[in-house]
Amino acid sequence: MLLLAGGCGLCSPSAAEPADPHIAEAVSINIDQVSPSLVLIEYTAGEEKRNANGAIIMMDEVAYLVLNQHILLSAERVSFTPLSGERLKPSRVELSSNMDLVRMPISNNLPGLECGNSTKMNMTITLLTCANDEEEVLTPSRIIGIGGTKFEIDKPFTNDNNGAPALDNDARVIGIATQKKEFSKTAMKYETRFDEGPRHFCARLDKVRWQRVNWKHYNHLF
Repeated sequence: MLLLAGGCGLCSPSAAEPADPHIAEAVSINIDQVSPSLVLIEYTAGEEKRNANGAIIMMDEVAYLVLNQHILLSAERVSFTPLSGERLKPSRVELSSNMDLVRMPISNNLPGLECGNSTKMNMTITLLTCANDEEEVLTPSRIIGIGGTKFEIDKPFTNDNNGAPALDNDARVIGIATQKKEFSKTAMKYETRFDEGPRHFCARLDKVRWQRVNWKHYNHLF
């Protein structure tokens, strides 16, 4: 169950109100430093060509390509291209047993983002995205709900941005964009923020359980 914040996550406290200690100070992230770790994903599902994002992340001193599990499981062919242009060809697959995530170690000498483990209500995060070979974009957002394995953010992302890393103010990855979810309209949600359309979630990297799977089932995709 998500823990929901009251009020507007984007509103600044007035001069008469004390500052919320859980609201992180917004700082500038250097896109030139983080964008080399962003990976563009192109894959086919049926006859449809689709795009998504992934990220190179350091975990246990190993550089992994991390992306959404549903992309790998639904793809008939898939390619991974970092912004440097050198395509990645993984040699092992590890699936999350509790989230929509997969990680694959890479041997390319590419920079990886560090992991963070702090998630707080109203915390400022930045989503690093790129879609359809367009320029990479840093989108500031705030955490407006926290659950056991995911957190909700207040800025939308598209299906092409699934797999994009969510960065804290030290440019560490604390989550992966994983789900845009439509909710049915009910009278209880009327005139609340839950009546405003789809909600957007990121998988928490500090809560992932990984398990290695048989590489032969996936090698043909690349």
